[in-house]
Amino acid sequence: MKVESLIALFEALNNAEVRYLVAGGLAVIAHGYTRLTMDVDMVISLDRNNIANALKRFNELRYRPRIPVDIMDFADPERRAMWITEKNMKVFSLFNPDPKMPPVDIFVREPFDFEEEYRKAIAFWIDEGIWIPVVGLETLVHMKQEANRDKDVIDISYLKILLADEDHEEK
Repeated sequence: MKVESLIALFEALNNAEVRYLVAGGLAVIAHGYTRLTMDVDMVISLDRNNIANALKRFNELRYRPRIPVDIMDFADPERRAMWITEKNMKVFSLFNPDPKMPPVDIFVREPFDFEEEYRKAIAFWIDEGIWIPVVGLETLVHMKQEANRDKDVIDISYLKILLADEDHEEK
């Protein structure tokens, strides 16, 4: 994943004042554990105007859903509820025909109180003037525990070391 592609993605979202938080592998990296990641996992405030604004930006960047629906369908809370219930959907996956642009997975429900987490987010700077709001370390560990895939278990072991260091520094 090239830094330039991340800059283009996050600059578009930031300039449009989209309220989002980065989770997943990119958040793991932002917290200090370097590892490979191939996509961007995001929790976007599902406020109707915010999510519509975000989807408009993704559309402008040529992102398309992996499933055969219109990208704007994600803004409909009833449709998201149906996907969750009938398809057991966890994330709405987007791809870009430009191979330099990373795939994006958007959580179909907010896995936590978005406003509270947004206030606690850390700012990860990827370029002068381009920042990414990232979920806090404790929340990231909790999300990884919920997912419980092999790579999450590995991430958790390293993140818990960072958490212990963070707790030690506070005392």
